[in-house]
Amino acid sequence: DMTAYTYWFPPAALEAMIAMEADRIQGLAFVPEVLESERGVVASERRLGVDNNNDALLSETVRATAIMAHPYHWDVIGWMSDILSWRRDEIMAYYRIYYAPNNAILVVVGDIDPARTLDLVRKYYEPIPSSTPPPPVSTVEPPQLGTKTVVMRKEAQAPSFLAVWHGPSVKDPDFLPLSILAKPLLSGESSRLYRRLVREEELAIDVDGGIQETIDPQLFTIEVKPRPGADLDRIDRVIEEELAKVRTDGITAQEYDKAMAIIRTDFYQGLQTVSGKANQLGATELVYGDFAKLFTIMDDYAAVKIDRVKEAARKYLVDSNKTVGKLIPEGGAK
Repeated sequence: DMTAYTYWFPPAALEAMIAMEADRIQGLAFVPEVLESERGVVASERRLGVDNNNDALLSETVRATAIMAHPYHWDVIGWMSDILSWRRDEIMAYYRIYYAPNNAILVVVGDIDPARTLDLVRKYYEPIPSSTPPPPVSTVEPPQLGTKTVVMRKEAQAPSFLAVWHGPSVKDPDFLPLSILAKPLLSGESSRLYRRLVREEELAIDVDGGIQETIDPQLFTIEVKPRPGADLDRIDRVIEEELAKVRTDGITAQEYDKAMAIIRTDFYQGLQTVSGKANQLGATELVYGDFAKLFTIMDDYAAVKIDRVKEAARKYLVDSNKTVGKLIPEGGAK
């Protein structure tokens, strides 16, 4: 959905930073030798971050299986064959479209004079011509018609497990109830799945997941770090048992209050720093289309009634909407 560049600098450097970024937007040099060097850097990042990371490799494969039509199908870094076959003219064409000022959001936060800052922005950015707007994403992911299963076998010390369900976009009324549900399910040692999978049945060492704020519909994820030799099918059954309870009974008032406390804490902690404020303002403007949403989002969460959590679980967290992934150590048991 976005690429974000963040700079930290003293107030005296404001004009220099604005000028340098304006220069990069309109005059980035694509020196062939540097381009090839960076190709190697990205390929190395892919090898370390995905190919040699079993959890990431499973996540990439599960996402590409769950999302067939929408561009979210592809990981940001791309497949290795993409990286190795990039052409300089393709990269330059992408840059001219997406890194133009008419496709950018500029946020300045900190010890600044607003009037002077706006004058500097106009001085350096107004002369830069607009580019052709990026083409809109018109593809809508078709409904899933049944559970999909991904099984990977490779050398590993421990298995990996991931389950995902198609979810709503950030602007959908169902997004906030699912975001709330993620907390009693997955957040902390008192969460339902941590208690069942880690403490009671000793099948895993940790659980994680939830739903991301994205422009288009993405995935609700449950990621489990199994213990070596753990029964992955049993992990799947435990998750389904807990989801069935939510679909039938919802969450308790205590769980709802805990979820809201976590959400508020995370939100306000993210605004404690200058860079946190800048990133939140920019992301909110881009994803919601209005940075002012940042000042009302906690009220929106507070307005979600507890029964909406159960309704959202019944709508989204069902078998026909699910993709499950299992990475089994080569030669090991399930």
